[in-house]
Amino acid sequence: MKPGIEATSDWIVNQLLALVGVEERKSKFADRAALFYGGREFFHLDEPGLADVRLGRRTIRSRIEALRSDPNVELRAGASDWIQVRFASRKDAERVVDWAQAAIGAGE
Repeated sequence: MKPGIEATSDWIVNQLLALVGVEERKSKFADRAALFYGGREFFHLDEPGLADVRLGRRTIRSRIEALRSDPNVELRAGASDWIQVRFASRKDAERVVDWAQAAIGAGE
């Protein structure tokens, strides 16, 4: 098993790949792997311990209080479909998976 943050990153990706309809491909935004659902990129890792999740503007607006109260979530300036989520522990990783599952459910 990989130590620390790499193992946590792998755990997140494996949890999301286990969801029906999720597939891994090259990101449309950078030269790295990303996860897609319904042909649309919804998740990628920017760096160890930092994930980008595409929630969609409507979902971000409807969940703005929860997003702002999550110390690991960073909202992007301006109107963006994406949030950044930091993670260092298994509990943090579970929140990343929760936000990514919300992204799939939003379908924006």
